[in-house]
Parts: sequence; structure tokens; C-alpha cells
Amino acid sequence: MEESTILHVNVTDFMAAVEEVRDPSLRGRPFVVGWQGRSRAIVLAVSGTAFQEGIRRGMLLEAARKKVRTLQVLSPAYEVYRRADARLAEVACRFSPVVELKGGGHLYLDLSGTRRLFGPPVDCAERVRKEIIQATDLIPALGLASAKVVSKVGTRVVRPSGFIAVPTGEERSFLAPLDVSLLPGVGARLLTRLHLLQIRTIGDLASLAEEEAEVLGPYGRLLRNRARGVDDRTPRIGTAAGAFPSRAKGASRLDDRTQRTGAQVWGTSSFPGGFGRLEGWGKEGEALSAGASLPEDANDPQILLHALRSLLFELGFTLRTRGLTAGSLRVQVVYTDGLQAQGTWRFPSPVTYDREMLGAAQALLPRVLRRRVRVRRIRCELGSLAPEAGQLDLYLSPWARDFSFQRETYEGKVRALQESLDRIRSRFGKEGIRPCADLLSPCTFLS
Repeated sequence: MEESTILHVNVTDFMAAVEEVRDPSLRGRPFVVGWQGRSRAIVLAVSGTAFQEGIRRGMLLEAARKKVRTLQVLSPAYEVYRRADARLAEVACRFSPVVELKGGGHLYLDLSGTRRLFGPPVDCAERVRKEIIQATDLIPALGLASAKVVSKVGTRVVRPSGFIAVPTGEERSFLAPLDVSLLPGVGARLLTRLHLLQIRTIGDLASLAEEEAEVLGPYGRLLRNRARGVDDRTPRIGTAAGAFPSRAKGASRLDDRTQRTGAQVWGTSSFPGGFGRLEGWGKEGEALSAGASLPEDANDPQILLHALRSLLFELGFTLRTRGLTAGSLRVQVVYTDGLQAQGTWRFPSPVTYDREMLGAAQALLPRVLRRRVRVRRIRCELGSLAPEAGQLDLYLSPWARDFSFQRETYEGKVRALQESLDRIRSRFGKEGIRPCADLLSPCTFLS
């Protein structure tokens, strides 16, 4: 029978765990990691004792202190966390050539073909665990299974420091009795919907028929399959960008909202219209992304559109200077309470012009903003990147149909305008030319 070979390593509450290694006297005491003395500062990581007292990650620091009067607050030491993460990766790479680094104490190993070197996967996993403890003093939770989703659920079951191996063929029976909230992809909003449908265990979700799963939304079938332990993804060599923030040359210190996102400074230190700080992730595999923290939480769609447009102008310029096109746009928002929402727009053909990206963003944002809660942070990502072919699209984009002139005239004028704008920005900098909406009002969006 085929062996389970996908190992998930998870150091629970990684930042808090690292702090306990740095200062053993913290063990058994309620403490959190967060930025003190900053407005709207939130809890970034929670010790086990503080968790038992009801403190949760994402909670406002002020509220956490009121809940536990003896709570100790530690400022994050991101350079230390990065070194600890790198040490975990170093140990993992001794046991497998395929290691997917997720950051923050999370990683996957593919142990296929390592039996001759390290014995059966279960024995190899124990060796990985032992060497991680020796190298870092961190005690991880380990989950070994034939599918990524099953191994990840396994570490959630045995955290903070257990080990579970799910035999091949028993994935569904292992998942079935577990609470549905343990399944990756089930957030607070979806969990409420599942409970309304009397779906409380992963087995309840797995038992849904095709048409019943579709009621859950566009990813209903995928979620149902994952509940059955069906997951054809394999660990991919590489690392998640920016697990912890760093200081960029010439940039000021990031605020507490930026720090908790794990983003690095990208582009200018602040972007047009007085919105918070511009952050970015550069190129992530086949994507370009950037995010911004608002100076004040807001739920006005026009303010959010204005922020999103500013990000897209930056990304669009970078996209064209690299000679690339984008096949998709993803928009993600982080609400004041820490919950997230996102949506993806796939272009009928690759795009490179600002107008096409902005039109998609304007259509996509209302689909993402489904809650009457203020937004603290917004991020957009251009995906499915490919070299620009220099060929015309087969048909007009939806935002070009208002024009009565021919396709060639539209394409030529848009290209000429975009190239002129890019030349100005290349010569005089990104502030050399700005949309008039930025000068008129921070709440104005021009389509």
C-alpha cells in the first residue's frame, strides 16, 4: 500500500514560542506580542497561558489588557523570528529536496523517495522533529498524511506539540468526526453558514452531494472534496514572501498595521491621496502584489476604490516596465476585527493597461465588500503573469464597448496614452503625474 509522505510542520503561535525560547521565564505566564503605545494596536501572537485566559490573535491590545490585568506585552523582534524561520528551513532541507516554506513556523516536506536515506516516513518525521528541537529549542506539531489538507488538519488536532500519522486510505475516516472549523478554508463567516445548514463536522460536509455543495458558493465542491481528504496539491519548492516585515532602505518604520501583515516596504513610502503606507511583496512566483494600510478604518466604497486604484497604478507601471501581462486580478481586504475577504477577476485575455485593470477592480470590489464593517487594510495582486506578446486582443474588453470607433483606433489610442504616461513617470518619478481624482478629493474615483 502506498505510504503517506506529506509532512506538515507547525510551530504553534510561532512568535510567542520564539519569545519563550529567548526568555524561558515567560513559560507559564500570560503574555502577547504586539506594538505598545500605538493606536489600534492588535495582538500579533498569544502565549498558551494567555490563550487559556481568552486572549486571541487579532484582538485589540487594549481589550486584551482589560481582560487579563497581569498581561505582559512584548514588542515583536522580527529579525529574530526570521532567523528562527530560516533555521527551521535549514533543518527541513536536510531531509527532502522538496520543502515548501510557508513562513511563521509552517512548512511542508515531501518525503517521497527518502526511505533509503532516512527509513519509513514515520521514522523520518520523528528525526525531523528531533533535529528541529535540537537546532531551535522549538517543539513543533507534526502531521503526516497522503494529502496536504489532511496533514494540516492533523497538526491542528495535535497542536501545540503532538505528532499524528494518518495512514493512506483512512483520510476520510480520520477527518469525519472532527469539528468543521478545523478544515482549512473555513473562516468565521463560512462557519456561521455551515452551522445554519446543520453542518458541524467535517464528515457532515463530506457527505454533501454535488448540488448541495454548490450552495456553499463557488468553492463549495472544492471544500467538499477537501473534507473527503481529496487534495491533489503537492509541496512546491519555494518560500512565501515576507513572512515577517523588514526595514527597506530609505523607508521609515512600518506602523503596527503594516507589521502584522508581514509585508515589506515596496515603492514609495506613502501613496497619493493621503492614504496610509504602501507595502508590497514584489514578485511572488507568477504574481505581483501590493497592499496599503488606511490611516483610519473606513467602509466607504469610494475611499477603498481610491486606495485600490493607487495600488494598481503602481503595479501596472511595474508590470509594463518588466514587459509582462496579467491574466487575473485578486483583491483582498482585512476588516477592523481581523477577518479577511477576497475575490478574483479573470480577464478574458491578458491585460497590461491601467484602464482594463481599474475596470476589473471597480467591478470586483463590491463583491468583496459584503460586511458592514470598516476596512483596515487592502491588497491587490496581479496574477497569471506572462511576457507581453505584442499582439492585439481578439475582442474589446468590457470597458471599451462605450467607444464607437473601431478596435484598432481604440487600441492605438489607449496604447499611446499609456506609453506617454509611463514615459513621464519614468523621467520624473511616480509623482510626476497623477490622476486628477487624487488632486480633487480622496473619495473620488474616475472610471
